[in-house]
Amino acid sequence: MKRLIIILSLFTFISCNWNCSESNSSKIGVKIHVDREYFVPYDKPLNYIPENDTILEKRYDVKVTVLNKSDKLVSFWLWSCDWEENFQINNSYIFFNVHECDKNCPHIVRINPRDSIVFKTTLLRAIGYDNRCKNCIGSYDSGNVATTKIGLLLVESKDCENMDDYFNTMGDKSKWGKIIWSNSLYLNK
Repeated sequence: MKRLIIILSLFTFISCNWNCSESNSSKIGVKIHVDREYFVPYDKPLNYIPENDTILEKRYDVKVTVLNKSDKLVSFWLWSCDWEENFQINNSYIFFNVHECDKNCPHIVRINPRDSIVFKTTLLRAIGYDNRCKNCIGSYDSGNVATTKIGLLLVESKDCENMDDYFNTMGDKSKWGKIIWSNSLYLNK
């Protein structure tokens, strides 16, 4: 009888490791793709004296795809307009372009099995990266991360029952345990 219980326990353990429901973080993938890169004139004040008279800002129009790699529906919280709030960038020289948002509120996003959602945005390279400081020692890019990745801060709907839970999670970085990182882009050239 004791052997039967041990065998059944082992079978259950092995079966569970293969078949138990996995967390959303292993079911979701993030991909980033550059559609276009370009420079635009920069007309905001600088906190340094640049080497050149013409200041240009490097921009990248990108698509961020969130994929459901599983056979089950996945759901998580995002802002309705300012969805970038749930994403992190892994380096200090790339930023999301700020955009206008009307009726921005957190809501639950659902992605069907083997489906995806696509977000379009513009990334900006730090102005000092391409517009060197006059008479400064060193360079902006020394010691920088070679790649750019975007990470989805996954706030699963099963962990947050309402907007208050979502605000609490977003406001407390110690609860940011699930960040799903994208493929690498080389935006430092």
